Amino acid sequence: METLRTVLFVLFVIDAFLMVIAILLQSGRGGGLAGALGGIGGADSALGVRAASQIEKATAVMAAIFLSIALILAFTAAPTVPEPEKTGTRMGAPATSPPPAADTEEADGEEGEEAED
Repeated sequence: METLRTVLFVLFVIDAFLMVIAILLQSGRGGGLAGALGGIGGADSALGVRAASQIEKATAVMAAIFLSIALILAFTAAPTVPEPEKTGTRMGAPATSPPPAADTEEADGEEGEEAED
């Protein structure tokens, strides 16, 4: 199970990195990084009209993969509550017995001596 979580985490990081790059390549109101690559012409002349739509599709796919892996990692990392049948104890009951109580006769005798002084 730990190996699966490690592989998923590595894929999660790679997907996040690729998604950041894809988002930065998209042209926004200011042209984005794609506009910087194409100069004055913008993203259409640098990467082509088809490339812009392909980057948007790739971003959507990577976002879906990112969300799926995040949910899987969250569910596999959730702490599990031990079942009472497996542990042999009741829920909420202490796992060990409490320590023995102190001898009450000695405690009463000491208190009585202190009270007389």
